[in-house]
Amino acid sequence: MTSLAFRAREGLRESYLRAHLESARDDRCRHYSGLIGASVRRGGVRGRALARHLAGCAFCSHAYRELLGLNAAMRTAPRTAAPAGARG
Repeated sequence: MTSLAFRAREGLRESYLRAHLESARDDRCRHYSGLIGASVRRGGVRGRALARHLAGCAFCSHAYRELLGLNAAMRTAPRTAAPAGARG
């Protein structure tokens, strides 16, 4: 994966998390939002506190599943060459 593609994908993940964070219902959800992103990037939930929160919070659990799906879709998306003017 090119660095440009990596940055674009990471930017999309961060934008999704930021949107989740802005619509979070309480401070606990805002706290765990960053941990959700890290868990998706690392390939699984890390830590008992986050696992408990996801088990009891439908809002964050939904966001986690959506982010997993987004992450999987980005991995399987066809890779296309960058337009000639976009190459660094």
